[in-house]
This record gives sequence, structure tokens and C-alpha cells, in this order.
Amino acid sequence: MNPVIIAKYRQVPWVFAVYRDIALQTVYLLEPADLEFYFTKWEQKWHTDGGKDINNPKIPIKYVMAHGTMIHGTAPDLSIKRKKVVTNKRKAKTPPDAAGFEPDEV
Repeated sequence: MNPVIIAKYRQVPWVFAVYRDIALQTVYLLEPADLEFYFTKWEQKWHTDGGKDINNPKIPIKYVMAHGTMIHGTAPDLSIKRKKVVTNKRKAKTPPDAAGFEPDEV
């Protein structure tokens, strides 16, 4: 992101959709003036970093809820923790019918 893109962002309203799993929970509308804090912050960062583009900056949902207008649904419950995906990092067990063969080493 750079000042040219930020200038375009200042021209349009923003819509934020909040999902719980795959279900749409709520939608917020923010006008450019509501996001000026972030636009200014991003421009300052771009100049401070020597003109280096900013990759995927974040706008916290708490900020969206505090400064936006809810246009659909109900306010999300932020006290519910997101599910963490657990990966099984244990070594694969050899099934009993493997006739004594072990898994290949990768």
C-alpha cells in the first residue's frame, strides 16, 4: 500500500463483514472519515520507511465496531476464542497389518 492507493481509499465507503465459521454474523459500514486515523498512520509509515509499500495492514474489529455503523446482523461476541487448528506432529504409527515394514523416511 502506498499514498496513491490510500488516496483512492479515502474516496469510498468501506464495508466490513464479520463471519463466525462460514455464517455471516454482522456487517459494518465505515465512511472514509471514520478511517482517517489509519490512512494517516499508513501514510506516515510509508514515508518513514523510505517509500516502502505496506503489505496487508490490519484494522482491528474493535475499531470497526466502535467507529462504524452496523448495517446487518448482531454485534459479534469477541469474548469467544477462535478455534486453533491442531496439527498432529507425532510420527505415524505403523499399522499392525504392515508385515513388518516401516513408513518411508521423507
